[in-house]
Amino acid sequence: MSSRKLPPIVRTLLVSAAVLPVIVGCKQITNPGAEVELQQSLYDLQDLLVQMREETSLLQSQVDSLQFVVARQDTALRRIANLMGAPLP
Repeated sequence: MSSRKLPPIVRTLLVSAAVLPVIVGCKQITNPGAEVELQQSLYDLQDLLVQMREETSLLQSQVDSLQFVVARQDTALRRIANLMGAPLP
């Protein structure tokens, strides 16, 4: 074989072609600790969402109960007003 020198541009392209996959491969490496933290954060968020749903359900039942009490009192006030001869609007 003859020892012929490659032109500088060809050498640069060959080195770039060899180094590029190594650089791309290094970018694919992830931190396992960060993945664990992300997963734990997602579990915590899920727990908080469940807790918020439970609190919302409790608040809704309390609002429904208060509406029932107000409706019953409103009915009682209307009956009293009718008995007195002064109907409420």
